[in-house]
Amino acid sequence: TGRVSLLIDNSAYQKLTRSGPAPSDLDLIANALREDGFEVVRKANVALADFRELVRSFSVALQAGDTAFVYYSGLAITSNGDDWLLPVNFDPNDPRPIASKAYSVLRLQQLLEDQKAKLKFIVLDVFRQGAGKGLEAARADDSTTMVYATPPGVAPKSAASNSGAFARALTEVLGKPGLNAKDALQNELPKAMARII
Repeated sequence: TGRVSLLIDNSAYQKLTRSGPAPSDLDLIANALREDGFEVVRKANVALADFRELVRSFSVALQAGDTAFVYYSGLAITSNGDDWLLPVNFDPNDPRPIASKAYSVLRLQQLLEDQKAKLKFIVLDVFRQGAGKGLEAARADDSTTMVYATPPGVAPKSAASNSGAFARALTEVLGKPGLNAKDALQNELPKAMARII
């Protein structure tokens, strides 16, 4: 089976401010995934229309039984029981519903399920307004693991203090040989994060 990864780094927001990991930190993640046999698709500063097309193209490229790894670094909003990934052209003053302005994490999960990917890893290195640093394994079942770098509802001491820490911790565990992927994300990643922060 194949291994396919999608890395999205949204940092150059037009109407919002965000400090995120350095491009070199994301290079480390991409290289660690390649060394682990993943084909890597990487995009930066994606607007909403491009976001939708990028995720659709990624999901269509998946074959039944593949392993999918999606990493998103950027801003997010929690609304209506879902997390919404914000494109770089997100306008907080736009009165339209959130579904018209951002990308649904539940939609992302559904697309990966529809393509029958055997294992699905969704890693969200997100900063929410009023949210903070830390690590949370949000959802896990037999085929899907979702990890947040920033748990919902926790206030940060400093947004800058967490910048890049999660990316470095993730690279550390991806580079460890012989680790089961779920163990790496659910057990080893929190340990690495605790050492780095």
